[in-house]
Amino acid sequence: MLRRAARGVGLWAFWLGLVLAIPTGSYQYLGGLLDVHPPFDLYVVYRVHYIGAGLLLFGVAALLTDIWMRGDRSFLVPKGQWRSYLRGA
Repeated sequence: MLRRAARGVGLWAFWLGLVLAIPTGSYQYLGGLLDVHPPFDLYVVYRVHYIGAGLLLFGVAALLTDIWMRGDRSFLVPKGQWRSYLRGA
């Protein structure tokens, strides 16, 4: 059961982490760049950002582990096929 759900859990964690981490990181960056005071405390933004970054790292680790456990080599160049792969043939 866990092996079948690993890819889905990894994808959901990755996308949820992306949705949380990118806007909060942009908000932190623009807040410092524009020198404006946020309507709420900045420690809340940092905590949400760290949670999103943690989910993102967990998602990447889960996906890489799933690919490694399945033995999927579709992302890699086949052994001995570099020349034809780079030519596009």
